[in-house]
Amino acid sequence: MSSPISPLAVTTFGGRLVTAAVSDGTVKIRHNQQINPNQNPIDQLKDRETTYLAGGVVLVESTVATDQERQTIRDTATKEGMRVLRIMNSSIAAAISYGMDDLLEETTIIVAECGLENDSTTTFVVLSLDEGIFDVAATASCFGYTDEKASTALQKALQKAGKSTEDIYAAMVCGYKPYSSNAATLLKSQFGTERFRSSIDSSVVAAYGAAVTASRLGDIGHFVAAKDAGDSGIFLCAGGVGEGSALKAVGHTTSQETINNLIEAVGADSDAHFEVAAKQDLISAAARAALMQRLDVLAATEQQRMTDNDSTACGGVHDVQEVLTDEHLTDLIGEESMASLRRAFVARDGRQHNMVKLRRVEAMPACQSYCSNNSSGLIGWHTDFARRTLQVALNSDDEYEGGRLMYATMNGLHIPQRQAGCATLHESSIAHGVSEMTAGCRYGLFLLDTGYMT
Repeated sequence: MSSPISPLAVTTFGGRLVTAAVSDGTVKIRHNQQINPNQNPIDQLKDRETTYLAGGVVLVESTVATDQERQTIRDTATKEGMRVLRIMNSSIAAAISYGMDDLLEETTIIVAECGLENDSTTTFVVLSLDEGIFDVAATASCFGYTDEKASTALQKALQKAGKSTEDIYAAMVCGYKPYSSNAATLLKSQFGTERFRSSIDSSVVAAYGAAVTASRLGDIGHFVAAKDAGDSGIFLCAGGVGEGSALKAVGHTTSQETINNLIEAVGADSDAHFEVAAKQDLISAAARAALMQRLDVLAATEQQRMTDNDSTACGGVHDVQEVLTDEHLTDLIGEESMASLRRAFVARDGRQHNMVKLRRVEAMPACQSYCSNNSSGLIGWHTDFARRTLQVALNSDDEYEGGRLMYATMNGLHIPQRQAGCATLHESSIAHGVSEMTAGCRYGLFLLDTGYMT
């Protein structure tokens, strides 16, 4: 059983190109090399990461980068054919690399970003964390590192955040030497070695955390290929990434005991449930058509890019994804349909979404079963990283074969019938999966509450 392509994390701080991705459940630093001054960094990235770029990218910027700077980076990467899933703060990426996002209690963390803006800038970032959601509480920078300047900037950041040294749960450094070494010495003196995190090289710590986030952003609606689908065509492999072999298939007639074992194996909640938020037409037919047309254009554009790079490429692009802002989605589908989506998402408890994603999956012909730049989706039953998912079927399930959404619960296996405009809502703790696409094309719209991954 092979793994799908994981999205790629990319940093370009300090004149170095660092890329990282999750492979077989482990973050691997793929490249950590000096950027060639005679070559565009994006061209250098495309030359070295042709395969992993197909999974999308998470780009890392300094926390104090402006919205305009981030948009310019996104536009440039998109123009070069990259699918940008997220541009995230380096301080948050560093905190994730040390597992800070797993903390449930309200916590304050400080990160020193060194040499990210330029060689001599050190920025101290105070992060607040509550139930897995990060917020930048304050920043303060010093230009031209000296111990006195850095100490003053550190105290200023704490003061702006309304925190004292005693309030800091953990401190860490992100960036390049010599300034990262100096900042590390300062943080250890201020907060003690027991609160200072240093097990990951400061030059790659942001890429490491971004790779974790990238893998989570990619964990939406993975399509599972079962070698023996039986008569129903809706079996799923009962397993996950990295388990390496074809596993026992689960179908309609599976006993509840087997289902319970499956739920336990993936760490799901046996009491978790899903609901059909709308049986059809949650958004208008015109809105669905606009989104499907957009995905078709993206697929055609990506196919052209692949053909330009490799004239021997066969077939088409079989897994296209795009992250949208609420504003962009509203422009595409109209305010009335957008309001319907928001109402469906918040109906249970008022919690709002913070991410929108489109996805188009087309059945893969036999000639591409081996192609590395197409998603074969060999992932079994799983729970989500996103805390809540609203999934809207943009086309009806009688327009394609396979691709059936399945939930495993204490009351058996459930396969919702999905008419165009139908929407299902589920929490992260439910075991679920989607069967292999064998013919046709499946279009989906996802609204998610991803917690800290904003």
